[in-house]
Amino acid sequence: MSEVAVRKILREFGLTEKEMDIYIFLAKQDILKGGEIAKQTKTTKALVYRILRSLQAKGIVESTVEFPARFSAVPFENVIDLYIKSRLNEVARIKEDKNTLLTYWKMIDKPKSDVSVEKFALIEGKQKIYHKQSQLFTKTKVSFSSVTTSQNLAQADYFGVFDQRFRNQIPEISFRFLIGAQKQNLAGMKKIFKQIATKIPNVDVRVPELGLGRFSQMAIRDNEEALFQIAGESTNSKERKKDLFLWTNCKSLIDAFSLVFEEMWSSSTGVLTKINELQTGNLLTRKIQFIDDSQTAYTKYRDALQSARKEIIMIISSDSPSAIAKTKQLLNNSVQKDVVVRLMFSVTSNNKDIAQELLKKYRVRHVPVGYLGMTLIDDRHLFQFKTSDHEPEMSLENTFYTNDYDYLIRTKKILNDKWEHAQMPQVSTLESILRKVDPALSPFPYGPLNLMGSPFVIEQIPPGTLTEKDVLQKMVAARKICNDNVSMAIDRRFGSIGLAVIYPPKYMKLPEIMIIADKIEKSSSLGEEDAIIFLSKLQTTKGFVYVPVAIIGDNPKAHDFWKKMNIFTPAGQNTRLIKKDEVEIKIHGNTLFVGWTVPISLYPPKLTLPPGCMLIEGYGDVKTTAYTVVPPSGYKIVREENYLDAFVTFFHPASKYSGPGTDGYLIRDSIITIYPPKVQDG
Repeated sequence: MSEVAVRKILREFGLTEKEMDIYIFLAKQDILKGGEIAKQTKTTKALVYRILRSLQAKGIVESTVEFPARFSAVPFENVIDLYIKSRLNEVARIKEDKNTLLTYWKMIDKPKSDVSVEKFALIEGKQKIYHKQSQLFTKTKVSFSSVTTSQNLAQADYFGVFDQRFRNQIPEISFRFLIGAQKQNLAGMKKIFKQIATKIPNVDVRVPELGLGRFSQMAIRDNEEALFQIAGESTNSKERKKDLFLWTNCKSLIDAFSLVFEEMWSSSTGVLTKINELQTGNLLTRKIQFIDDSQTAYTKYRDALQSARKEIIMIISSDSPSAIAKTKQLLNNSVQKDVVVRLMFSVTSNNKDIAQELLKKYRVRHVPVGYLGMTLIDDRHLFQFKTSDHEPEMSLENTFYTNDYDYLIRTKKILNDKWEHAQMPQVSTLESILRKVDPALSPFPYGPLNLMGSPFVIEQIPPGTLTEKDVLQKMVAARKICNDNVSMAIDRRFGSIGLAVIYPPKYMKLPEIMIIADKIEKSSSLGEEDAIIFLSKLQTTKGFVYVPVAIIGDNPKAHDFWKKMNIFTPAGQNTRLIKKDEVEIKIHGNTLFVGWTVPISLYPPKLTLPPGCMLIEGYGDVKTTAYTVVPPSGYKIVREENYLDAFVTFFHPASKYSGPGTDGYLIRDSIITIYPPKVQDG
């Protein structure tokens, strides 16, 4: 047992940190006088004697009857017995008092809460997260499904997540874990699997064939609760960001997470089988080949491409423009004219031009970063490539190759499923779309006409005038403008904003949607708020344009303000004030989470967006913009912002939608100063 585990028991027994230090020191020594203990531990005599008296009262330190007395530690096994006895006595006392306590509790006159209310909770920090995982695990009655890594599974086991569940195990309960596999960590994977298998009867652990992708941690209990990682712990010492998880009991969101899990589960392999494959090169009775030499791998790969007669399906694991350009060159030089080529990679603002060029000759879809690089050629050759977060381009060393027909057909089914759910890059990026939408909602001061055909007065600060640091300093120095009547004074908002355009597949039965999530800080004029603006693509006198059709927010003070700001749009008549636990927006580094547990009426009213959530993940360099607009309502709006391009992941009960990095923006630092009509500067 480690000292950490010993201290945990001593702490629960009621010892302070200093008392633990003295007890552990004494346990390692022979019998000592108080003065000797003080000298060797560099603690004052007065404090040592107080601690010794406290430890004696707890029964874990003994003293001689001589003067001056000498002290010794009670064996730790006796301490454990005392700890167990104290807990048993506490349980017995509670059992005795149970009826009295319940009688008193029933007498308390309190309103009954609606336990079925769907809500969110954000959980930050490893200990709190593992405690919540343990709660879900212990409460499981039917099924527990989890996506994690072998390292996180080992940490969860260390924190005791799986320790208390199986004294009275129900054999019908299903426990399923999906973990990522890495060839360099096979021994660790095997060890943690054996540990978990001894603690969890009927456990089933598998490895997704395409890797975990972006979803490295998720847990679902009985389709009643879900825990989902929003952002991981930051490795940057300046940021000091902790792990951040979302908990929810929202049925629609749980259905969405379950769909993600089942898709990954259906294309996975048992962990022991996968370990055996990677260790021995045998796929049960099939043979595979690991090609260590990069030049040999390249020659075999090029020859296989040149031999293609029907179809090539390829996932490019890197979003690096140079890596995609090299792939394009290789395809152009190697592939015959009539061969169908399907390419999947992460489309970003940096590689969108190459993606459009590839679309002229090949078929292209967007998939999130994180999948294994692989190429399937004519159902005859399969290559998988090693990738690393530290290596932006594909490495041909240790290339995996097989030509086993059964394995190829199974892999093709997985790739076809991935292709069907992937998004095709749009010619219109979010930037080009926002130029046609109300500039008051976007970081782009373009668009001379608004939806009603009236001109905006636009004043843009020249590029370079305002820097990222300037915006941050203004936010730090912000002073709240105390004002309850927004129509008569300046309104100032500080916070973060996520913008995303979503092109739902037909089976979702939804129109094209733009979502703007506004995380408004306490220092703003009307106080803090989580607000979401939903825009639908509608026919107007200026053609098809994204129009605000619904707004939800949790700040009563801002409710009328949102109506006035959107008076000329359908959203002006469809602005809802909702409870704080029905909407959640959280910024964590360069990731923004937004979720809602209420259905949203769109336009026309027969269309409804069910409860859902979205991740907007910023990437690349920070950009700074500042400009002024005056819409027809007369409000003068001054915006100063730091923003990034962003990937979009939208969770819907019918599907998980992953949008390219050209379809989202994260306005990480936003200052919006609003002057109502007839109010001048200063």
